[in-house]
Amino acid sequence: MSYLYTIEQMQALERAADANGTSYAAMMETAGQRVVDAILAYAGTAPRAVMVLVGPGNNGGDGLVVARLLAEAGWSVVVAVIGRASDDPRLAALVERGVALHQLGVDDDLAALYEPLRESQLVVDALFGTGLSRSIAGLAARLLAMVAQVRAAHRHDSLLWLGSPRCPVSEPEIVAVDCPSGIHGDSGEVDSATLVADLTVTFAGPKQGMLTASAAPYLGSLVVADIGIPAPVVAEAAHVALLLTPQNVAEALPPRPLTGHKGTFGTLTIVAGSRQYVGAPSLVAQAAGRSGTGLVELAVPDEIQPILAAHAELTTAIWRPLPSEAGAISEAALPALLSTLDRADALVVGPGLGLQDATGSVVWQLLTHHALPPTVVDADALTMLSQRSNWWHEVRGKLVLTPHPGEMARLIDRSVSASQADRRRVAQAAAQRWQQVVVLKGAFTVVAAPDGRVALSPYATDALAKAGSGDLLAGIIGGLLAQGATPWDAACVGVEAHGAAGQRLARCGGNRSTDASALLRMLHHSWATIEQYRNSQPQQGGDV
Repeated sequence: MSYLYTIEQMQALERAADANGTSYAAMMETAGQRVVDAILAYAGTAPRAVMVLVGPGNNGGDGLVVARLLAEAGWSVVVAVIGRASDDPRLAALVERGVALHQLGVDDDLAALYEPLRESQLVVDALFGTGLSRSIAGLAARLLAMVAQVRAAHRHDSLLWLGSPRCPVSEPEIVAVDCPSGIHGDSGEVDSATLVADLTVTFAGPKQGMLTASAAPYLGSLVVADIGIPAPVVAEAAHVALLLTPQNVAEALPPRPLTGHKGTFGTLTIVAGSRQYVGAPSLVAQAAGRSGTGLVELAVPDEIQPILAAHAELTTAIWRPLPSEAGAISEAALPALLSTLDRADALVVGPGLGLQDATGSVVWQLLTHHALPPTVVDADALTMLSQRSNWWHEVRGKLVLTPHPGEMARLIDRSVSASQADRRRVAQAAAQRWQQVVVLKGAFTVVAAPDGRVALSPYATDALAKAGSGDLLAGIIGGLLAQGATPWDAACVGVEAHGAAGQRLARCGGNRSTDASALLRMLHHSWATIEQYRNSQPQQGGDV
C-alpha cells in the first residue's frame, strides 16, 4: 500500500525500517535504482547526456547513486556537487568510473557548467529533499537559475528554428528526486528558485505538501517508488491518507465470476434528468454500464424519456418514465420510485434533476425511506439536502455523497474558500458528522469515511473540469455499489478509475478539447490497469 505522509511521518518510517534491518544505505541504493528505472521508462534506454545536481543531504546521496548507475548504463554523466564532503565514498565511485565531477564552492564561477548543461538532454534535480525549511540562496540558487536559463534559451531557439533541419537540441527535461528542490513537504510552499519537473520520482509515498495547488504544477508526471521498506513496517506507520493508485484499490474491485450473469452484477436505478438537463441520465447510465453493472434502470421524467430512448448508447437500459411537471419529476412519481427499491441493488439520485420544490419533496421521501439501498447522492440532490437542517439525522441507508466545492460549501454552510482551505479535514469532519462516505471532488479528490479513514487521489487535471464529468463519477460509483462494493470501496475505486481516465486524456493532449464522451471512452484503460493488480499481492509504489 502507498500512503501520503508528512515529513515527520516519513522520517519515522525510515527510522523504523532501519531498526527492522533495512539500512539507510540500502534504502538509498534502492531509491537511486528506482529513479534510474523511472528515467529509462520515461526517456528510453538509449544512452543520453545527463547532468545530475547533487546537494548535501540524503537527497544528494540518492543523486550520486543515480549518477553512478546511469554511467554504468553507458550514459554521458556530468555531476555538479554542492556542500558535500570530498571524502564521500559515493563521489570516489564516480571518479573511478570516469564521471565528470564538479565540486562547487560558494563563490565558484559556474561558467564551466554551461556547455555540459546545454548539451544535456536530462537534468536530475537531487539538490534538496522535502524537509528543506529555508529559502534556496547563494550557489544553489545560481545553479538552478542557470538550468532555468538554459531551458528558456532552448525553448526560444526551437521556436526560431521551427521547421528547419538544423533545429537545435530540445530543452533538457527535468527529473526530480523525491521532490523538486524548494517545495516544502508539509506546506506545499514553493521557493522562487524551484524548477518545474517533467518527472518526479517520490519515495514510499508523496509528502502531503506535494499534492497541493501550489506544488502540483511543479511535479510533472509522478511516480511513487518502493525503496524496500518492509510491508509490515509500512502497515504500522502513521500516515496522512491512503493514496489512491491502481495497486491500492485493486483488491476492492468487485469480483466477476466466470459463471456470473447480469443479475450477479447488480441492478442500478438512476433517478436523474429534467427538461433542462437531458444528457445527465445518459452519462450516468453509460458510466455504470462501462463499470461492470449488470442492469441499469433509468427513472426519468416522462417528458424526456423518448429523447433518451433514441440514444444508441442506451439500447440496453430499462426505462421507468416518471410523471413530471414543467419537465421535472413531480410528486406523483413517488409511488413508482418506491416500487423500484425492492429490486434495485443501488441508486444514483440527483444528476440533472433541477431544483423544483416537488422534485425536492420526492427526493427527500426517497432518501428517508426505510428500504433505501446503497445510494450515490449527487448534484441537485445535494443542494436539496443542504436546504434541510440536520438532514443527516433522518436519511436512511448507506450513502456516498459526491459534492464539488460549491455543493460542499452549501452543505456545511461555509464559503467555498473555507471549504477548500483544508479539503482533507473538511471532508473528514463532514463524513464523521453525517456518518456517511464523502467524496469531495476537485483537484486531488478526497474520499472520507465515518470511521476516520481518508484517501486522496493523486490526480489534478483540467481534463476533468468539464460538464458531465461528475455525472460519470456518480455512475461509476453507483455501478460498483450495485455490484456489491461497500460505499468506501466503491468511492475509492471509482475515484481512482475516473481520475486515471482524466489523467490519460491530459497526457494525450486532450485536456483542452476533451469532453465527457472522450472521458467515458478512456475508462476501459483504467479498468484494465486495476485488473492487472487484482488478486495479486499488493505492492508499494507505482506510476500515478
